[in-house]
Amino acid sequence: MRETIQRTSKKVNASREAASFLHSPEVLSHVDDFAGVKKHEAPNVIKTLKERKIGAHLGSELDGSIEAVIDELGVSEDLTSQAIPEKDQIQLALDLSRRGDLANIRKLSMEWPAVMRLARDDKTGETCLHLAAKAKCIDTCKWLIAEASVDYKILDNNNRSPLHSAVVGGDIKVIELFAKLCNNETTCWEPDISGNTPLDLVKLLTIDKDYIHQLLYNQCSSK
Repeated sequence: MRETIQRTSKKVNASREAASFLHSPEVLSHVDDFAGVKKHEAPNVIKTLKERKIGAHLGSELDGSIEAVIDELGVSEDLTSQAIPEKDQIQLALDLSRRGDLANIRKLSMEWPAVMRLARDDKTGETCLHLAAKAKCIDTCKWLIAEASVDYKILDNNNRSPLHSAVVGGDIKVIELFAKLCNNETTCWEPDISGNTPLDLVKLLTIDKDYIHQLLYNQCSSK
């Protein structure tokens, strides 16, 4: 999925080169931890991967092959036991999303993996995705969806989905992204507490109004 979201061949090749290096025997022999695996079980998982010659040469089958080994050995980490982010981390996640500061969002997510997914504004109920969509930050929106697994169907306290927020923001690329994602998701298109659907909110825009109205109309009509 990451490779299909507007990534150039240069970036894709760089990712594959990095994968080849990170999964090479030279590197794996010095790894003490392995994402998604109980820490004390990591050496056993890595040993099994090496024995079965599971590496970057598998291409698109790599992730599935690793996951199968983890499931077979029964050593997956219990993600529900992760510490719940504190209020300061949640507020920082919201502020960074509001600014579209993707570099620092990545850093925060590395320290608190669940924070981007769990963060909600106390007053409005907006998620990081709502805020990034409203702020016209297309790269941040893509990252939150693809990397942080933030739900693009979730509603805030005003019954608005990130699609509503994207229309309010008025950026064509962001609106196109959410319109395509929400094509078959009825929840995203329903009226907010003021009775406005995403299509209704187009009237608030000052530019590209006709194009956006037609875009949303076509998507909405195809459901």
